[in-house]
Amino acid sequence: MDEISKRCLYLVYIGLAALVLAGVWHGLLTFTAQSQATTMRRAYFEAVLSHDVAWFDTISPAELPTRMTEDVTKVQNAIGFKLGVFTMNLSMFTFGYVLGFVRGWKVCLVALAAMPVVIAASAILGHAMAQSANESQSWYARAGAVAEEVLSSIRTVTMMGTQKHEVTRYTNSLEEARKGGTRLGFQAGLGLGLTFGAVYFSYALTFWYGGTLVRDGDINDATNEPYNGGDILTIFFSLIMGTFGLGQALAPMQAFNIGRSSATDILELIDDETSVVEPPLPPRSSDGKIVVSYSVPKMQKMTLDDVCFSYPSRPDVQVLKNVTLDIEIGQKVAFVGESGSGKSTIVALLERFYDPTSGRVLLNGEDIRTLEGSPQCVRSIFGYVGQEPILFAASIKDNLAYGLPHTPTDEEIKAACKRANVHSFISSLPEGYNTYCGSSSGGGSQISGGQKQRVAIARALLRNPQILLLDEATSALDNESELMVQETIDGLQRTSQLTTISIAHRLSTIRNSDIIFVMRSGCLVEQGTHEELIGKPEEVYHSLVAAQQAAASEANKGGRPSLLRQPSNVSSSVPSHGGPRAEEQSKLVESRTEKEIERERIDAIAKAYKVPWRRIFALSKPESGFYIPALLGAAVFGSVMPF
Repeated sequence: MDEISKRCLYLVYIGLAALVLAGVWHGLLTFTAQSQATTMRRAYFEAVLSHDVAWFDTISPAELPTRMTEDVTKVQNAIGFKLGVFTMNLSMFTFGYVLGFVRGWKVCLVALAAMPVVIAASAILGHAMAQSANESQSWYARAGAVAEEVLSSIRTVTMMGTQKHEVTRYTNSLEEARKGGTRLGFQAGLGLGLTFGAVYFSYALTFWYGGTLVRDGDINDATNEPYNGGDILTIFFSLIMGTFGLGQALAPMQAFNIGRSSATDILELIDDETSVVEPPLPPRSSDGKIVVSYSVPKMQKMTLDDVCFSYPSRPDVQVLKNVTLDIEIGQKVAFVGESGSGKSTIVALLERFYDPTSGRVLLNGEDIRTLEGSPQCVRSIFGYVGQEPILFAASIKDNLAYGLPHTPTDEEIKAACKRANVHSFISSLPEGYNTYCGSSSGGGSQISGGQKQRVAIARALLRNPQILLLDEATSALDNESELMVQETIDGLQRTSQLTTISIAHRLSTIRNSDIIFVMRSGCLVEQGTHEELIGKPEEVYHSLVAAQQAAASEANKGGRPSLLRQPSNVSSSVPSHGGPRAEEQSKLVESRTEKEIERERIDAIAKAYKVPWRRIFALSKPESGFYIPALLGAAVFGSVMPF
């Protein structure tokens, strides 16, 4: 085999080795970076959930998902691919220069005259590209926030007729991205031009001096023979590749700095324990069940003892002022008052979402802060139904079992649903308890508000709570849905010793309560039964009832039903087992079927519709004059390469 064939075979071996090694370093670094990112995301999410509710009042919740996605991705990029690129280019620089100086130091010194320009140009190019990637993400994120806000409020926008205004606002937010992208594009072009200009200058200088050495027969100290064309080319390309390696090695430094900054924010939260009162996430057994390490207390009496409270986000505003009250087992308790009077705050203190600024919350005479397993043991005695109950993106069955320490049987689930008057409705669905509830952002958008409330009540009952908290559970419903849910709640109170605590806006729903606590400006101003309180015409409760009755009478004049007046045929309109009417069920099934058909139609159109290039270029018609010089410049730049 001649010498040329041997050299070619060596190049084949080198290529195969490069193929294997490139796959190894890229694959292993990607694996390790992905593993670390997964660990970091889990630790971050666990740290977020371990903070008390008060901590969430002091931050922007929208920042947390961004940190878990974008910031962790930046860290992953820095310790993964960018680390490999930096090491590869640093090695290219080191061995390129070593080989160049070994093969001919005289030519190297002359060629290095142009290398500072190459390095500077490469650094400018790398910085511009990195800055473009980072800033464009921020620009388009702001524009995306505008679009998200508009689309999430599309009904309001359409009703107000402000579509054109919103398009203008979105266009203005894109203008910053356009200007910034153009500026960075020119910077990248300048860096690219300087890089290749310096390279061609180095070509000329190196080959001129190298040609002089070859012509004069100068001796190469590395070979003790006269310089030849092969020596000059070896030295030149070693230096060029080494210099490019140095320039490209500087580019990942930007990613390292961004990754370190992002990691600082993430690890700061993971290590922060100043506002953590929640215990670590409960352990699970091998079969996935939560291991309960505390005993559930048997509630006899809950007491607020001279409680004062201010939210951490507003420490100068006292929300509760010296509130003292008792709640006995089996009582039907209601809190009423104007908005901002402190009703929901009391419920939050009972669940130990917050701790009082002063005073105590007692369970059977013991401060709930000192109970073993608190706050989990305290919350285990509660079932909660809010004004807008959230159903997660899962089946109805999974939503019902959410948060339970054990996997409930089908019989237990059905029993809870029957108590909540929702079993008939769920059974009528095509997929029954396996029906998908919709996206989490929609909060269970596949079912109506009244049905969602009854599913939430069933979920609360499945916990076997000692206290059922109803935080304005019917205030967002229409009259018919409110009647169904209220009938469910009344039935539970009649058939069990369940303690219920209701926060009510519509006072007609709490008339049968054993005790009503009236709040005003953070103070407990009245307490008693409906009959006792309504007999005090000068007091707060009487004025609240009178105001609602006046509003209801005014509404009736316009033909709308009163919020306080109950129709005479409630028993006939609400089935004894709480299921919705067959017409309502059939409409739900029909609408779901129509949605599926519409989705299939849109998918078919998307597959069949082909966008021609002329249509794409038509969108950029105002900038069409820039295409000719841009493409001409690219063609001329490319034609230089063969020379």
